[in-house]
Amino acid sequence: MTCRYNVLWNGQQSMKSAETELAKLNKDNYTATLPVYNYPAKSDLGSALPHLDRTIEKSSKAIFKHSMLIHGKEYVKTIDDAYLIMGKAYFHKQDYSQAQRIFTYITHNYPKSNTYNEAAVMLARTAMRQEYYASADEQLENLHYLATNKKNKKFNVLFNSAKAEYHLTAPDGDMQEAIDYLNDAIKAHPKREFNSRLHLILGELYEKMGQQSDAQKNFEYVIKKSATYEMVFCAQMHLANNYDGSPSSRNSIMKQLNK
Repeated sequence: MTCRYNVLWNGQQSMKSAETELAKLNKDNYTATLPVYNYPAKSDLGSALPHLDRTIEKSSKAIFKHSMLIHGKEYVKTIDDAYLIMGKAYFHKQDYSQAQRIFTYITHNYPKSNTYNEAAVMLARTAMRQEYYASADEQLENLHYLATNKKNKKFNVLFNSAKAEYHLTAPDGDMQEAIDYLNDAIKAHPKREFNSRLHLILGELYEKMGQQSDAQKNFEYVIKKSATYEMVFCAQMHLANNYDGSPSSRNSIMKQLNK
């Protein structure tokens, strides 16, 4: 009780504050295909660092003061949550060696916990950030069987987004595979802002594949659902670029651009 509602709670609040600051730092380049996840330059992390450091401090304190690891068994159920937010804080600080160490510890020592799935995906994403693509692919493939459980929507979003990120960044990545995984991530109903991002990336990929109709559907979705002006404007420009020559399409595009 003390661990969950005192130090760990404070660490989780610091992580939320850090994620808010990181979102402000993310500047997308709309002249290129958007990445699934945007990573600010390490030199630009200033405003988020105090929150990330506090997250590490509080999660470390929770583990040091409250862990009851006896004969290899942890008796305090929230300790793995403390390890997870600590690993994520190191990941966002772009200290990938420390993040890898912590996510590996979770996957080895808490295989039946509710944090295992997210830690395993984050471990693969950490490998990708270090350009260890073979390792990332192997780790994600080991999780593939879990993605067949359609009820675990949060994991399906995390897993399929990570697979799409792999195929968009790895030297042996496949664009069609990325499209398939993005569609699977969308089916799991991610949060609204991330959902719009995935639709925009899908539209851009379909555009590159010459599938104008599918591209148009995704750009129209972004225009209707996104709350970000830059993203909506980007979708409108792509939509105009995919004009199919029909009067109805022309009228629709002109109406949106005039608005």
